[in-house]
Amino acid sequence: MSFDTEAEARRFKAAKLKELAGRTVEEAVREHLTSMRERGLRESTIGRAERHLRRFFQLDRFDEEHGRVIPFGNPGGLLESLKPQRCEELYKALRADATVDTHRNELAAAKAFGDWCVEKNWLKDNPAKRVKPIGERNRGKPQLRIDETRKLVELCLELAEQEHVGAIAVLTALLLGLRASEVTDRVCRDLDDEGRLLWVPFGKTRRSKRALEVPELLSPYLLGLAEGRAPDAQLFGAGAVTYRRQPKRPRARDRYWVLAQVKTLCKRAGVPEVCAHSLRGLHATLATDAGATPHLVAQALGHGSIQVAEMHYTDRTAAHSARTRRVMGRLDTERLRTGMGVPVRALPAGAGNGDQ
Repeated sequence: MSFDTEAEARRFKAAKLKELAGRTVEEAVREHLTSMRERGLRESTIGRAERHLRRFFQLDRFDEEHGRVIPFGNPGGLLESLKPQRCEELYKALRADATVDTHRNELAAAKAFGDWCVEKNWLKDNPAKRVKPIGERNRGKPQLRIDETRKLVELCLELAEQEHVGAIAVLTALLLGLRASEVTDRVCRDLDDEGRLLWVPFGKTRRSKRALEVPELLSPYLLGLAEGRAPDAQLFGAGAVTYRRQPKRPRARDRYWVLAQVKTLCKRAGVPEVCAHSLRGLHATLATDAGATPHLVAQALGHGSIQVAEMHYTDRTAAHSARTRRVMGRLDTERLRTGMGVPVRALPAGAGNGDQ
């Protein structure tokens, strides 16, 4: 065997030595994460998987000298030495200081990693496959009541008239049933057909891809956010309004920004503080109570848990339109609109205020 360069020979030698010595768990996890990235998964998904796997396999090391945690500071032993009993021990240790949802999620990540290693022929069997998850998950989020939701919507409408981007984001999450990340991932070109449609071309699940009809109540505010901005600009980004002191490099807003807006506005409206995902659940609850069937609710929310035939954008839009009208009817938005004393209008181009 010959090589064109010394560098190629050295790389081949290093690879062979590594193969003979055996692959560590830490090295396998890194390669698994690289594979996820090559498959086009979202960076947030990859980062979450990395945290889960580092915790499950105890791959981090605490540097006592500098008082900090070093990610992947421990090799985790040889991958081929990873046996079912060892995975049981790791899961038991994990349960000692983690909530049920957390340790079950981390076990699920370990099982997915084991399956991937089997596919790569690095392992004969998945050592985590038969580890049973312990404890009941926390299913569902605390939700606002209908009267409380009306108070929140009324406040958001008042603030939307003042160009409060956070209030418009909360309205969007509630009225369209979007995930927080689906709100912040939207760019101006996703608002289509003169503000009547909002496209969600990607998301958490395969069924996240959909187009949603925007209620007339919300459309003017979204059009105001997009007016005069680049097609690929973040719809709810810092550039949505003109600030007195515009940052030189405005940072893209993420789902945690939506969470902060929801909590702040709930507090201002005098209603219980809920999380951003609770608004999505509330949307589904209101729609179901008003007569929408469960599969239509899951379909319009882009949820993959209910097995129905794959549909095109137009079909999903039709289903979502009916469901959105039911939600709007339950909230009696016409009463809110006329009772505020201010007309619903498109946002003018002008100065904004605060960290909206």
